[in-house]
Amino acid sequence: MADVIKTHGDRTFARLVTPDVDVFQNADGYLLVADLPGATKEGLEVRIEDRRLTFEGPLGEAHFRREYQLPRDVDTEGIQADLEQGVLTLTLPKLEAARPRRIEIS
Repeated sequence: MADVIKTHGDRTFARLVTPDVDVFQNADGYLLVADLPGATKEGLEVRIEDRRLTFEGPLGEAHFRREYQLPRDVDTEGIQADLEQGVLTLTLPKLEAARPRRIEIS
């Protein structure tokens, strides 16, 4: 946590917090799971710019922000976000060419 002044819409926050995020990887892609108790869909902003994934918003009297540089194998057009009961789940699929596949022998 840091004592930083941050604005979000018409609100000003005195603290910037960095929520815990679990990152998982499998053959199909990546999964980011962030604990954001009290966060709402209306206050949450998720964006991607220059292969940098950022999510931020108000969290009680504080403001949270996390940022990740995405690997080249992520299909940025296929990224999905879901917020349920204070848990943000970001699904980052791999490009089809980056996924393992079985080659049949003829």
